[in-house]
Amino acid sequence: MMHRLGLPDDFGALYVCEASGKYDALHTAAHSLLQEALPLYAGEHGLPVPSPALVYREDGKPFLAEDCGIYVSLSHCDGMAAVMLSPDVCGVDCEQRRPLRERVVKRVFAPEEQDALREADDPDFLFTRLWTLKESYMKACGLGFALPMNAFQISLADGIRVSGADDGQDWRFLSFREGENFCA
Repeated sequence: MMHRLGLPDDFGALYVCEASGKYDALHTAAHSLLQEALPLYAGEHGLPVPSPALVYREDGKPFLAEDCGIYVSLSHCDGMAAVMLSPDVCGVDCEQRRPLRERVVKRVFAPEEQDALREADDPDFLFTRLWTLKESYMKACGLGFALPMNAFQISLADGIRVSGADDGQDWRFLSFREGENFCA
């Protein structure tokens, strides 16, 4: 069953649903969620309902095939699918909570992020939260994993901020704990 997470109106809308299975089933769940969410979002904003068909840029970033002023980002993991719809370029990621892996931390997190992980009351949750924020940023930029995760850092002090990536954008972030096991 789909539900919408509370975002400020100018962010757009984030829809999530339960999803399970192998990659193909998760992929299908995310696209089914898009088909369900798109008419709701368009209706709320007085827009004609576009087709949920997606086209992909050369770098893999999806866009609705119809140019309708709605940007889209999809994500899925074992247990959840997520779709973000927005009037602005956006990125979303969802991940199942996973244990912190020191080798991964050293390879993909900036020194300040590593310090935050060492000091965290719940390092596994923070690991997952930082990962989802980093991947959301990479998706929003349209670079995906072509942008190395260690090329920028996410700071959680005084709100959520990105630094080290000089792309000229003023990015805004939100992070959610969905149940005990997910961030989006």
